[in-house]
Amino acid sequence: MTALRTENISHAYLISGEQGSGKNMFADAFSAALLCTENGEEPCGRCKSCIQAQTGNHPDIIRVTHEKSVISVDDIREQLNSNVVVKPYSSEYKVFIVDEAELMNEAAQNALLKTLEEPPEYVVILLLSESEDVLLPTIRSRCVRLNTRPLPTADVVEYLTANYGVPDYRATTAAAFSGGNLGAAIAFITTDGASEERTKVWDFLRNIDDLSIPQIADAMRIEASEREEVLDLFSLWLRDVLVFKSTGKAKKLILQNEVHSIEKAAKVRSFEALDRAVRAVDEARRRLKSNVNADISLEMLALKLRDR
Repeated sequence: MTALRTENISHAYLISGEQGSGKNMFADAFSAALLCTENGEEPCGRCKSCIQAQTGNHPDIIRVTHEKSVISVDDIREQLNSNVVVKPYSSEYKVFIVDEAELMNEAAQNALLKTLEEPPEYVVILLLSESEDVLLPTIRSRCVRLNTRPLPTADVVEYLTANYGVPDYRATTAAAFSGGNLGAAIAFITTDGASEERTKVWDFLRNIDDLSIPQIADAMRIEASEREEVLDLFSLWLRDVLVFKSTGKAKKLILQNEVHSIEKAAKVRSFEALDRAVRAVDEARRRLKSNVNADISLEMLALKLRDR
């Protein structure tokens, strides 16, 4: 972390990125390292401060919470503004983490702005946001702005295999599915309900060429909360079918446990049909976002998936 290495610590950081992109992980690591008694670029993980940070019990790391769909002016005043005047309990710095900062209403942002304009020297404020554009320009201008970016697939695979003990092929699938979003990759391998839905998707794709129209229609009655993931899985499957058709090499596939069905699909589909299927997935995404009848949109897509 450059700021820690150069000892050039700002009073405020705005960390932006999509959900699951590692904003909270970064905030936790940065806070722990900042307060670590070893004074390194990374938390040592052994000192009392690091242990307190790991267990969420550090008195000088304060997370601003909220119970409603907005972060109100009272949330900011009571949890942050009234607290910044109290010096750190045991560290050189006192860190405030505001997750979902985009939920601050205008009054809350103006209240925070007063602290950002003249913060005590020991205060560091971390604003985590999925959409920094909704924050006041005056707040953005007073923060060092950082963006979380997708991780390389190899890094996600390494993290998943080391920390979750999953087989390499599952970690690779999760990494590809997530597009480098570590949070999404973790959710992919840890969410039981989603695993059941994925099993249904793989069964559907294995047998799609043999299903009747009514069977396809029935399979495409998917809960609203699961439709986006199903489309992502279709995209992943089509990617592998195209790769196998182009190269004939199973080792290049992401879905290593679906090699047989992918090889079968690649043999009977033309490149033109696969291109139409890829475009059909994109069209289905647009239609679903436009609140077009979901069942019909997905059924039309499924029929494109088995075009030859």
